[in-house]
Amino acid sequence: MASVRVETVGGFMERIRWGILGAGSIAQRFVAALARVEGAELVAISGRNAERLSAFAAKHRVDMGKCYASADDNGWKAHECLLLDDDVDAVYIALPHGLHATWSRRALRAGKAVLCEKPAVLAGSQADEVARAARGSGALDRGARWSIRRHRG
Repeated sequence: MASVRVETVGGFMERIRWGILGAGSIAQRFVAALARVEGAELVAISGRNAERLSAFAAKHRVDMGKCYASADDNGWKAHECLLLDDDVDAVYIALPHGLHATWSRRALRAGKAVLCEKPAVLAGSQADEVARAARGSGALDRGARWSIRRHRG
């Protein structure tokens, strides 16, 4: 496939450094697509399983120091570490559906742009919460905007 070139009004977009919450099969597909986007770079990954994260990092050339794992708490500390990483501009949320709204809000409040695997939220009230977090942060949240349109007709 051809590379994708992303433009802004003022010209070509600068580099966007991505972090991924979750290292499952959908994250693998996202990375394959990300490789075709000019200026996009995967810099961090978080999850529960250190071995899975290490294999993911080796395959996709992510610095092992940017692989955040925490099994004891279902990955929560790991995801928080990724959100605190100043080298991450945007996050892709590849977690189970029930965690999408929670981690979208947390990422937005941490100042990260968010792209969330569908469904971005499970209920209209969650869409409202994510939208409030997006407005409050000024960060982009593509998944929540799509979900809000879907929930509201």
